[in-house]
Amino acid sequence: MRARNALLTIAVAGALGAMATATLAHGPGWGGMGANGPAGANYMMAGAGPMMGMGMRGGPNPEIAQARLDQLKAALKLQPNQLDAWNAFEARAKAQVQEAAKMREAMRNFQGDSQAFADQRVAWLKQRAQAAEELNALRKNLYATLTPEQKATFDQFRPGPGGMAGYGPGHRRGCRV
Repeated sequence: MRARNALLTIAVAGALGAMATATLAHGPGWGGMGANGPAGANYMMAGAGPMMGMGMRGGPNPEIAQARLDQLKAALKLQPNQLDAWNAFEARAKAQVQEAAKMREAMRNFQGDSQAFADQRVAWLKQRAQAAEELNALRKNLYATLTPEQKATFDQFRPGPGGMAGYGPGHRRGCRV
């Protein structure tokens, strides 16, 4: 009887071990880990929806954008003959942050089917592309007025901790402002 119980215990333990190994080796399944890792949307504001990747940040903050623009302006030590180009650039950059906030709000509140959302998203992306073109033209105009030292400062300007989340001048992976 003892031998039989021991063999049965060993068999059950072996079966459980084999099942655990197979489960761990299989991975997360067909869907992969997705944008939010294996937990998916199991934590606050992390769902894989239209605002995926924004997390609790919610995108560019107008106050932070203004602070970063103020820091850049101070670092550049602009001369009076450069202020018109700066003011045009700054006004468009601030407007772009406001437009992005409105677009995010519209995306959150969108009513309609998935195709209507996709069509609207394309329209929003076209608007963003146009805004980026306008801002880039103003950025080039400003850059052309800068001295070599100011250009070096402008080129090295990076968002700091909690910076503009990619929306600041000179961001490493593309300048959105």
